[in-house]
Amino acid sequence: MKITIERLGRLQAATFDLSKDLIVFVGPNNTSKTYAAYLIYGLSAKELPPPRRLMNDGNYAFSLFGLPHSPEPTEIDLEILINRNVSALFDVQLSEYGNSLVKDTFSGTADLFGETKIHAVLDQDALTTLRERVRSATWGVRRGHLRAQKPPESLRVHCDGEETPDFEDFHRVLEDIATWTLRQVVRSAAILPAERSAIQLFSRELLLSRSDVFETASSFIKPRGTARETAARAARSMAELARSIPRYPLPIRDTLKVVGDLATLRQRVAPFAHLADWIERQILQGAVQLAEDGQLTYVPDGSRTSLELHLTSSSVKSLSLLIFYLRHVLERGDVLIIDEPELNLHPDNQRRIARLLARLSRAGVKIMVSTHSDYIIREINNLIMLSADRSGALKAKYGYAEDETLAPERVGAYLFGLTGGQPLPVEAAGFSV
Repeated sequence: MKITIERLGRLQAATFDLSKDLIVFVGPNNTSKTYAAYLIYGLSAKELPPPRRLMNDGNYAFSLFGLPHSPEPTEIDLEILINRNVSALFDVQLSEYGNSLVKDTFSGTADLFGETKIHAVLDQDALTTLRERVRSATWGVRRGHLRAQKPPESLRVHCDGEETPDFEDFHRVLEDIATWTLRQVVRSAAILPAERSAIQLFSRELLLSRSDVFETASSFIKPRGTARETAARAARSMAELARSIPRYPLPIRDTLKVVGDLATLRQRVAPFAHLADWIERQILQGAVQLAEDGQLTYVPDGSRTSLELHLTSSSVKSLSLLIFYLRHVLERGDVLIIDEPELNLHPDNQRRIARLLARLSRAGVKIMVSTHSDYIIREINNLIMLSADRSGALKAKYGYAEDETLAPERVGAYLFGLTGGQPLPVEAAGFSV
Protein backbone atom coordinates (compact mmCIF):
# COMPACT_ATOMS: atom_id res chain seq x y z
CA MET A 1 0.00 0.00 0.00
CA LYS A 2 1.21 3.49 -0.84
CA ILE A 3 0.18 6.34 1.43
CA THR A 4 0.47 9.96 0.32
CA ILE A 5 0.47 12.63 3.04
CA GLU A 6 0.07 16.30 2.18
CA ARG A 7 0.57 19.38 4.34
CA LEU A 8 1.45 17.76 7.65
CA GLY A 9 3.67 20.08 9.67
CA ARG A 10 6.61 20.95 7.42
CA LEU A 11 5.86 17.98 5.20
CA GLN A 12 4.28 19.42 2.08
CA ALA A 13 3.94 16.08 0.29
CA ALA A 14 5.42 12.59 0.47
CA THR A 15 4.41 9.11 -0.63
CA PHE A 16 5.43 6.08 1.45
CA ASP A 17 5.44 2.50 0.22
CA LEU A 18 4.22 0.55 3.26
CA SER A 19 4.70 -2.81 1.55
CA LYS A 20 8.41 -2.79 2.47
CA ASP A 21 9.53 -4.99 5.34
CA LEU A 22 11.81 -2.32 6.84
CA ILE A 23 11.22 1.42 6.37
CA VAL A 24 13.78 3.99 7.52
CA PHE A 25 13.09 7.71 7.99
CA VAL A 26 16.20 9.91 8.10
CA GLY A 27 16.85 13.65 7.99
CA PRO A 28 17.45 16.70 10.17
CA ASN A 29 15.42 17.61 13.24
CA ASN A 30 12.07 19.36 12.80
CA THR A 31 11.33 17.93 9.35
CA SER A 32 8.14 16.03 10.40
CA LYS A 33 9.59 12.50 10.49
CA THR A 34 7.81 11.83 13.78
CA TYR A 35 4.61 13.43 12.49
CA ALA A 36 4.59 11.05 9.52
CA ALA A 37 5.26 8.00 11.72
CA TYR A 38 2.56 9.08 14.19
CA LEU A 39 -0.02 9.50 11.42
CA ILE A 40 0.77 6.07 9.97
CA TYR A 41 0.33 4.65 13.48
CA GLY A 42 -2.98 6.52 13.87
CA LEU A 43 -4.21 4.99 10.63
CA SER A 44 -3.64 1.55 12.17
CA ALA A 45 -4.99 2.37 15.61
CA LYS A 46 -8.24 4.19 14.77
CA GLU A 47 -11.32 2.67 13.13
CA LEU A 48 -12.76 5.08 10.59
CA PRO A 49 -16.49 5.21 9.82
CA PRO A 50 -17.64 3.77 6.49
CA PRO A 51 -17.72 6.14 3.49
CA ARG A 52 -20.86 8.28 3.43
CA ARG A 53 -22.07 7.08 0.04
CA LEU A 54 -21.78 3.48 1.23
CA MET A 55 -24.06 4.34 4.16
CA ASN A 56 -26.55 6.46 2.23
CA ASP A 57 -26.85 4.87 -1.21
CA GLY A 58 -28.10 1.29 -1.23
CA ASN A 59 -27.74 0.95 -4.99
CA TYR A 60 -24.06 1.93 -4.71
CA ALA A 61 -23.52 -0.72 -2.03
CA PHE A 62 -25.02 -3.41 -4.30
CA SER A 63 -22.83 -2.30 -7.22
CA LEU A 64 -19.63 -2.64 -5.13
CA PHE A 65 -20.24 -6.39 -4.99
CA GLY A 66 -21.53 -6.73 -8.57
CA LEU A 67 -25.00 -7.64 -7.31
CA PRO A 68 -28.39 -6.93 -8.90
CA HIS A 69 -30.37 -4.36 -6.94
CA SER A 70 -32.71 -6.90 -5.36
CA PRO A 71 -32.54 -8.20 -1.79
CA GLU A 72 -32.51 -11.91 -2.51
CA PRO A 73 -30.55 -14.27 -0.23
CA THR A 74 -27.35 -15.04 -2.09
CA GLU A 75 -23.65 -15.77 -1.99
CA ILE A 76 -21.64 -12.53 -1.91
CA ASP A 77 -18.27 -12.76 -3.64
CA LEU A 78 -15.65 -10.70 -1.78
CA GLU A 79 -13.21 -11.16 -4.67
CA ILE A 80 -15.24 -8.60 -6.63
CA LEU A 81 -15.02 -6.02 -3.86
CA ILE A 82 -11.29 -6.63 -3.30
CA ASN A 83 -10.23 -6.79 -6.96
CA ARG A 84 -12.34 -3.95 -8.34
CA ASN A 85 -13.41 -1.51 -5.67
CA VAL A 86 -11.73 -1.70 -2.27
CA SER A 87 -8.75 0.53 -3.16
CA ALA A 88 -10.96 3.38 -4.35
CA LEU A 89 -13.34 2.86 -1.41
CA PHE A 90 -10.45 3.05 1.07
CA ASP A 91 -9.17 6.25 -0.51
CA VAL A 92 -12.64 7.79 -0.30
CA GLN A 93 -12.79 6.82 3.38
CA LEU A 94 -9.46 8.59 4.01
CA SER A 95 -10.59 11.65 2.06
CA GLU A 96 -13.77 11.94 4.12
CA TYR A 97 -12.42 11.17 7.58
CA GLY A 98 -8.67 11.72 7.26
CA ASN A 99 -8.78 15.19 8.77
CA SER A 100 -10.54 14.01 11.93
CA LEU A 101 -8.05 11.13 12.11
CA VAL A 102 -5.16 13.61 12.00
CA LYS A 103 -6.63 15.82 14.72
CA ASP A 104 -7.30 12.85 16.99
CA THR A 105 -3.83 11.41 16.39
CA PHE A 106 -2.10 14.65 17.37
CA SER A 107 -4.73 16.07 19.77
CA GLY A 108 -4.41 19.16 17.61
CA THR A 109 -6.79 21.83 16.45
CA ALA A 110 -8.02 22.73 12.98
CA ASP A 111 -5.59 25.62 12.62
CA LEU A 112 -2.66 23.17 12.92
CA PHE A 113 -3.93 20.26 10.83
CA GLY A 114 -6.95 21.57 8.96
CA GLU A 115 -5.25 21.28 5.56
CA THR A 116 -3.70 17.82 6.02
CA LYS A 117 -4.75 15.30 3.37
CA ILE A 118 -4.20 11.52 3.16
CA HIS A 119 -4.56 9.38 0.05
CA ALA A 120 -3.97 5.67 -0.45
CA VAL A 121 -3.46 3.22 -3.30
CA LEU A 122 -3.62 -0.50 -2.65
CA ASP A 123 -1.05 -2.12 -4.90
CA GLN A 124 -1.05 -5.79 -5.81
CA ASP A 125 1.00 -6.67 -2.74
CA ALA A 126 -1.56 -4.99 -0.46
CA LEU A 127 -4.49 -6.63 -2.24
CA THR A 128 -2.86 -10.05 -1.92
CA THR A 129 -2.28 -9.50 1.79
CA LEU A 130 -5.86 -8.26 2.23
CA ARG A 131 -7.22 -11.27 0.36
CA GLU A 132 -5.29 -13.69 2.60
CA ARG A 133 -6.39 -11.91 5.76
CA VAL A 134 -10.05 -11.85 4.72
CA ARG A 135 -9.96 -15.48 3.60
CA SER A 136 -8.63 -16.74 6.95
CA ALA A 137 -11.08 -14.76 9.11
CA THR A 138 -14.51 -15.76 10.38
CA TRP A 139 -17.15 -13.05 10.47
CA GLY A 140 -20.91 -12.71 10.74
CA VAL A 141 -23.71 -10.17 11.21
CA ARG A 142 -27.50 -10.04 11.42
CA ARG A 143 -29.76 -7.24 10.19
CA GLY A 144 -33.48 -7.71 10.72
CA HIS A 145 -34.42 -11.09 9.26
CA LEU A 146 -31.18 -11.36 7.26
CA ARG A 147 -28.11 -13.27 8.44
CA ALA A 148 -24.67 -13.05 6.82
CA GLN A 149 -21.81 -15.43 7.62
CA LYS A 150 -18.29 -15.73 6.21
CA PRO A 151 -16.67 -19.04 7.14
CA PRO A 152 -12.90 -19.42 7.43
CA GLU A 153 -10.84 -20.19 4.32
CA SER A 154 -13.45 -18.62 2.08
CA LEU A 155 -13.97 -15.37 0.19
CA ARG A 156 -17.73 -15.80 0.05
CA VAL A 157 -20.36 -14.54 2.46
CA HIS A 158 -23.54 -16.59 2.65
CA CYS A 159 -26.76 -14.66 3.26
CA ASP A 160 -30.04 -16.23 4.31
CA GLY A 161 -33.06 -15.42 6.42
CA GLU A 162 -36.32 -16.62 7.81
CA GLU A 163 -38.14 -14.63 5.18
CA THR A 164 -37.29 -12.43 2.22
CA PRO A 165 -35.38 -9.43 3.58
CA ASP A 166 -36.26 -5.89 2.63
CA PHE A 167 -33.92 -3.68 0.62
CA GLU A 168 -32.75 -1.70 3.68
CA ASP A 169 -31.69 -4.82 5.61
CA PHE A 170 -29.67 -6.08 2.64
CA HIS A 171 -28.12 -2.63 2.18
CA ARG A 172 -27.01 -2.57 5.83
CA VAL A 173 -25.52 -6.06 5.53
CA LEU A 174 -23.53 -4.98 2.48
CA GLU A 175 -22.39 -1.88 4.36
CA ASP A 176 -21.26 -4.08 7.25
CA ILE A 177 -19.36 -6.42 4.93
CA ALA A 178 -17.60 -3.55 3.14
CA THR A 179 -16.74 -1.79 6.41
CA TRP A 180 -15.34 -4.99 7.90
CA THR A 181 -13.25 -5.56 4.77
CA LEU A 182 -11.89 -2.00 4.92
CA ARG A 183 -10.73 -2.63 8.49
CA GLN A 184 -8.61 -5.53 7.27
CA VAL A 185 -6.66 -3.24 4.92
CA VAL A 186 -4.51 -1.77 7.70
CA ARG A 187 -2.29 -3.93 9.88
CA SER A 188 -2.28 -3.74 13.68
CA ALA A 189 0.50 -1.50 14.94
CA ALA A 190 2.56 -0.96 18.07
CA ILE A 191 4.69 2.10 18.66
CA LEU A 192 7.64 3.04 20.84
CA PRO A 193 7.76 6.86 20.91
CA ALA A 194 10.92 8.75 21.78
CA GLU A 195 9.31 9.56 25.16
CA ARG A 196 9.09 5.86 26.13
CA SER A 197 11.57 6.10 29.01
CA ALA A 198 9.76 9.06 30.57
CA ILE A 199 6.37 7.39 30.08
CA GLN A 200 7.53 4.36 32.06
CA LEU A 201 9.12 6.46 34.81
CA PHE A 202 6.16 8.80 35.32
CA SER A 203 3.19 6.63 34.32
CA ARG A 204 1.99 6.26 37.92
CA GLU A 205 1.99 10.02 38.50
CA LEU A 206 0.24 10.69 35.20
CA LEU A 207 -2.45 8.10 35.86
CA LEU A 208 -2.96 9.37 39.44
CA SER A 209 -3.23 12.93 38.15
CA ARG A 210 -5.90 11.88 35.67
CA SER A 211 -7.78 10.05 38.45
CA ASP A 212 -7.69 13.17 40.63
CA VAL A 213 -9.15 15.24 37.81
CA PHE A 214 -12.08 12.87 37.33
CA GLU A 215 -12.69 12.72 41.08
CA THR A 216 -12.78 16.53 41.21
CA ALA A 217 -15.10 16.66 38.22
CA SER A 218 -17.49 14.09 39.67
CA SER A 219 -17.85 16.20 42.83
CA PHE A 220 -19.17 19.05 40.70
CA ILE A 221 -21.95 17.07 39.06
CA LYS A 222 -23.49 15.28 42.05
CA PRO A 223 -27.19 16.33 42.10
CA ARG A 224 -27.47 19.15 44.63
CA GLY A 225 -29.90 22.05 44.58
CA THR A 226 -31.96 22.82 41.50
CA ALA A 227 -31.52 21.27 38.08
CA ARG A 228 -30.08 24.58 36.84
CA GLU A 229 -27.47 24.62 39.62
CA THR A 230 -26.52 21.01 38.87
CA ALA A 231 -26.17 21.83 35.18
CA ALA A 232 -23.95 24.81 36.00
CA ARG A 233 -21.69 22.60 38.12
CA ALA A 234 -21.53 20.07 35.27
CA ALA A 235 -20.45 22.82 32.87
CA ARG A 236 -17.72 23.90 35.29
CA SER A 237 -16.69 20.25 35.56
CA MET A 238 -16.24 19.91 31.81
CA ALA A 239 -14.20 23.12 31.71
CA GLU A 240 -12.03 21.81 34.53
CA LEU A 241 -11.48 18.56 32.68
CA ALA A 242 -10.50 20.39 29.51
CA ARG A 243 -7.93 22.47 31.39
CA SER A 244 -6.53 19.68 33.55
CA ILE A 245 -6.22 16.61 31.32
CA PRO A 246 -3.00 16.68 29.26
CA ARG A 247 -3.59 16.56 25.50
CA TYR A 248 -1.00 14.05 24.38
CA PRO A 249 -0.72 12.64 20.85
CA LEU A 250 -2.33 9.24 20.33
CA PRO A 251 0.97 7.24 20.36
CA ILE A 252 1.82 8.66 23.80
CA ARG A 253 -1.71 8.07 25.09
CA ASP A 254 -1.65 4.49 23.84
CA THR A 255 1.81 3.84 25.30
CA LEU A 256 0.56 5.15 28.64
CA LYS A 257 -2.33 2.67 28.44
CA VAL A 258 0.08 -0.18 27.72
CA VAL A 259 2.33 0.74 30.66
CA GLY A 260 -0.73 1.01 32.90
CA ASP A 261 -1.98 -2.41 31.80
CA LEU A 262 1.20 -4.52 31.75
CA ALA A 263 -0.18 -7.10 34.17
CA THR A 264 -3.13 -7.86 31.87
CA LEU A 265 -1.10 -7.82 28.66
CA ARG A 266 1.36 -10.26 30.21
CA GLN A 267 -1.27 -12.98 29.85
CA ARG A 268 -0.69 -12.94 26.08
CA VAL A 269 2.17 -14.99 24.68
CA ALA A 270 3.85 -13.49 21.61
CA PRO A 271 6.07 -15.51 19.23
CA PHE A 272 9.17 -13.35 19.71
CA ALA A 273 10.22 -14.16 23.28
CA HIS A 274 13.52 -15.53 21.96
CA LEU A 275 14.36 -12.07 20.59
CA ALA A 276 13.55 -10.50 23.96
CA ASP A 277 15.98 -12.98 25.50
CA TRP A 278 18.56 -11.99 22.88
CA ILE A 279 18.34 -8.29 23.85
CA GLU A 280 18.74 -9.16 27.52
CA ARG A 281 21.70 -11.40 26.83
CA GLN A 282 23.51 -9.36 24.19
CA ILE A 283 22.78 -5.79 25.30
CA LEU A 284 21.41 -5.51 28.84
CA GLN A 285 23.25 -8.35 30.61
CA GLY A 286 20.19 -8.87 32.75
CA ALA A 287 16.47 -9.68 32.71
CA VAL A 288 13.46 -7.36 32.48
CA GLN A 289 10.65 -8.64 34.66
CA LEU A 290 7.20 -7.54 35.79
CA ALA A 291 6.87 -6.88 39.53
CA GLU A 292 3.79 -7.64 41.61
CA ASP A 293 2.74 -3.99 41.46
CA GLY A 294 2.59 -4.19 37.65
CA GLN A 295 5.79 -2.22 37.01
CA LEU A 296 8.76 -3.36 34.95
CA THR A 297 11.95 -4.07 36.87
CA TYR A 298 15.49 -5.19 36.00
CA VAL A 299 17.59 -8.01 37.50
CA PRO A 300 21.29 -7.86 36.50
CA ASP A 301 23.02 -11.10 35.55
CA GLY A 302 24.49 -12.82 38.61
CA SER A 303 22.28 -10.86 41.01
CA ARG A 304 19.06 -11.54 42.86
CA THR A 305 18.33 -7.86 43.35
CA SER A 306 15.37 -6.51 41.40
CA LEU A 307 15.83 -2.85 40.48
CA GLU A 308 13.00 -0.46 39.77
CA LEU A 309 13.41 1.36 36.48
CA HIS A 310 14.43 4.67 38.03
CA LEU A 311 17.51 2.89 39.43
CA THR A 312 18.58 1.32 36.14
CA SER A 313 20.78 2.53 33.30
CA SER A 314 19.32 4.60 30.48
CA SER A 315 19.69 1.63 28.09
CA VAL A 316 17.42 -0.51 30.29
CA LYS A 317 14.82 2.26 30.39
CA SER A 318 15.00 2.61 26.61
CA LEU A 319 14.72 -1.10 25.78
CA SER A 320 12.51 -2.55 28.54
CA LEU A 321 9.23 -1.77 26.78
CA LEU A 322 10.53 -3.25 23.51
CA ILE A 323 11.37 -6.44 25.42
CA PHE A 324 7.83 -6.54 26.82
CA TYR A 325 6.32 -6.03 23.35
CA LEU A 326 8.39 -8.89 21.96
CA ARG A 327 7.24 -11.25 24.73
CA HIS A 328 3.61 -10.29 25.02
CA VAL A 329 2.29 -7.94 22.32
CA LEU A 330 3.71 -8.30 18.81
CA GLU A 331 2.29 -10.83 16.38
CA ARG A 332 3.38 -11.77 12.88
CA GLY A 333 1.84 -9.32 10.43
CA ASP A 334 1.92 -6.41 12.89
CA VAL A 335 3.69 -3.10 12.32
CA LEU A 336 6.28 -1.93 14.86
CA ILE A 337 7.16 1.78 14.76
CA ILE A 338 10.18 2.97 16.76
CA ASP A 339 11.14 6.61 17.07
CA GLU A 340 14.93 6.79 17.52
CA PRO A 341 15.81 3.15 18.31
CA GLU A 342 19.34 4.36 19.11
CA LEU A 343 18.22 6.24 22.23
CA ASN A 344 20.85 5.94 25.01
CA LEU A 345 22.69 3.07 23.32
CA HIS A 346 26.43 2.65 22.81
CA PRO A 347 27.40 2.41 19.10
CA ASP A 348 28.00 -1.34 19.41
CA ASN A 349 24.47 -1.79 20.75
CA GLN A 350 23.01 0.44 18.05
CA ARG A 351 24.43 -2.01 15.52
CA ARG A 352 22.93 -4.92 17.46
CA ILE A 353 19.52 -3.22 17.42
CA ALA A 354 19.79 -2.86 13.63
CA ARG A 355 20.38 -6.61 13.41
CA LEU A 356 17.38 -7.24 15.68
CA LEU A 357 15.16 -5.09 13.45
CA ALA A 358 16.29 -7.09 10.44
CA ARG A 359 15.44 -10.37 12.18
CA LEU A 360 12.00 -9.07 13.12
CA SER A 361 11.32 -7.92 9.57
CA ARG A 362 12.36 -11.33 8.25
CA ALA A 363 10.02 -12.98 10.78
CA GLY A 364 6.91 -11.16 9.52
CA VAL A 365 6.78 -7.88 11.49
CA LYS A 366 6.76 -4.71 9.41
CA ILE A 367 9.32 -2.31 10.88
CA MET A 368 9.35 1.49 10.61
CA VAL A 369 12.08 3.52 12.31
CA SER A 370 13.02 7.18 12.43
CA THR A 371 16.73 7.55 13.18
CA HIS A 372 19.65 9.95 13.39
CA SER A 373 22.15 7.14 13.92
CA ASP A 374 24.87 6.68 11.33
CA TYR A 375 25.73 3.39 13.06
CA ILE A 376 22.22 1.99 12.49
CA ILE A 377 22.17 3.12 8.85
CA ARG A 378 25.63 1.67 8.17
CA GLU A 379 24.65 -1.64 9.77
CA ILE A 380 21.43 -1.84 7.76
CA ASN A 381 23.55 -1.33 4.65
CA ASN A 382 25.90 -4.10 5.82
CA LEU A 383 22.91 -6.43 6.17
CA ILE A 384 21.73 -5.49 2.67
CA MET A 385 25.16 -6.20 1.19
CA LEU A 386 25.38 -9.52 3.04
CA SER A 387 22.17 -10.69 1.34
CA ALA A 388 24.30 -11.19 -1.80
CA ASP A 389 26.67 -13.57 0.05
CA ARG A 390 25.25 -16.78 -1.43
CA SER A 391 28.06 -19.01 -0.15
CA GLY A 392 27.72 -17.73 3.41
CA ALA A 393 31.48 -17.25 3.72
CA LEU A 394 31.29 -13.55 4.62
CA LYS A 395 28.43 -14.07 7.08
CA ALA A 396 30.41 -16.83 8.80
CA LYS A 397 33.58 -14.71 8.85
CA TYR A 398 31.90 -11.73 10.52
CA GLY A 399 29.39 -13.61 12.69
CA TYR A 400 26.10 -12.84 10.94
CA ALA A 401 23.13 -15.18 10.54
CA GLU A 402 21.10 -15.59 7.37
CA ASP A 403 17.94 -14.24 9.05
CA GLU A 404 19.76 -10.96 9.75
CA THR A 405 20.28 -10.11 6.08
CA LEU A 406 18.00 -7.77 4.15
CA ALA A 407 17.04 -7.96 0.49
CA PRO A 408 17.39 -4.45 -0.98
CA GLU A 409 13.96 -4.61 -2.63
CA ARG A 410 12.34 -5.16 0.80
CA VAL A 411 13.84 -2.00 2.34
CA GLY A 412 12.46 1.53 1.96
CA ALA A 413 14.35 4.69 2.91
CA TYR A 414 13.15 8.31 2.95
CA LEU A 415 15.15 11.50 3.42
CA PHE A 416 13.13 14.27 5.06
CA GLY A 417 13.92 17.89 4.32
CA LEU A 418 12.21 21.22 4.88
CA THR A 419 9.26 20.39 2.61
CA GLY A 420 9.02 16.68 1.90
CA GLY A 421 10.15 13.10 2.29
CA GLN A 422 12.26 12.04 -0.67
CA PRO A 423 12.52 8.30 -1.41
CA LEU A 424 16.13 7.12 -1.51
CA PRO A 425 17.20 4.38 -3.96
CA VAL A 426 18.05 1.16 -2.11
CA GLU A 427 20.55 -0.87 -4.10
CA ALA A 428 22.85 -3.83 -3.59
CA ALA A 429 25.15 -1.71 -1.39
CA GLY A 430 22.26 -0.19 0.56
CA PHE A 431 21.32 3.49 0.48
CA SER A 432 23.39 6.66 0.74
CA VAL A 433 22.42 9.58 2.95
